[in-house]
Amino acid sequence: MFLSPSQLDRSTPLEFYQTRRSEVWLRNGSAAIPRETRELISLYRSVALIDAAGKERVVIRDGKLLSRSALHNVSRPADTEFLSENHFRRVRALKRGEIYVSHLTGFHVSPQAELCGAPTPESAYNGSNYQGVIRWFGAPLFD
Repeated sequence: MFLSPSQLDRSTPLEFYQTRRSEVWLRNGSAAIPRETRELISLYRSVALIDAAGKERVVIRDGKLLSRSALHNVSRPADTEFLSENHFRRVRALKRGEIYVSHLTGFHVSPQAELCGAPTPESAYNGSNYQGVIRWFGAPLFD
């Protein structure tokens, strides 16, 4: 909803992405020498502006503006980031003022990859992390 009254150029969504941050705690190091770090990260993994036909026009993912050649037509679920999302169809059906919030979506991480050989999550270091997303769509833009 914040972006809908804004100028929809490449700099506005990037500023939106960069100014919404929060601190997270990370555990790293090893079992012998555990370390705790705190990082200020974006609240959003990505921000996208998508046209009425489903073509991504501006996408910021992990803090970087994607090149025009990396943009997709998300009206086709197979062309979405997680290869099966139907958020475009659902957002198009929204009425003015309605929002859409997706289920958690992400690629599976096996217990072996997550635990990196450790017997328990508490003793695991440097394993793969699940990176799921919840899509929040304020509303389609209306003329």
